[in-house]
Amino acid sequence: MRAALALLLGALGGCSADFPSLYIQQNQVPGTGCVVSTSGTTFLSEGVLDTNNDPSGALNLGYVFTPLIINAIAADSSNPTLHIAFLTGADVEIRPGRSARSAELVAALAAQGLTKHTALFSATVKPGGSVALVFHLTDLETTAAIRQFLGAGELVQTVAHIVIDGTVDGRSVSSYPFDYPLSFCVGCLVADVGLCAALPTGFAGSEGGACNRLQDNLLQCCDNFKVCPAKPPAM
Repeated sequence: MRAALALLLGALGGCSADFPSLYIQQNQVPGTGCVVSTSGTTFLSEGVLDTNNDPSGALNLGYVFTPLIINAIAADSSNPTLHIAFLTGADVEIRPGRSARSAELVAALAAQGLTKHTALFSATVKPGGSVALVFHLTDLETTAAIRQFLGAGELVQTVAHIVIDGTVDGRSVSSYPFDYPLSFCVGCLVADVGLCAALPTGFAGSEGGACNRLQDNLLQCCDNFKVCPAKPPAM
């Protein structure tokens, strides 16, 4: 145990150094109401954000990330308060993907100081445990800037580089980095299926994303985007 603790303290010796024992395992698929479970086995390997504002008129606050965070340090049976990870936020950087257009998009964001932001939150992860979080990879301003840059019909993939910040045993640590492919478009995840009155009985339009209706899944509307999700009139 002393040897293991010595290795731990050595790893924590530098403030904000990469700390492989604290890491993002995957981006969980959120449930209804943006509820995220640590026990879910399905995950998203990449994300898509339609940067348009919601058809209701609500502002698009950005891509909502729902990661599963792991604290892989073994628990100390003699002191259960040791090795708890106290999480304080995440540093997010939007980096270019493989295309020239992606590089142009990131360069445009960088010129406005919008490639990096810190998402603040508060959470704890017990040693050997996990926690599911919810935070934005792009904020309102960045999402709006991307919308202004992209043309209709474009889908541009970037990479969100994410590092979780916190403390373990009183020392500042940052997690092992996690790179998440994240694509952006304007209008690719919302569709109008026509007149609501013409829809068959029992029709239920797809509802879009659970955390942001304009991410990862199609939002179907009717009556020129006035009813979302689409449904026939009540009898």
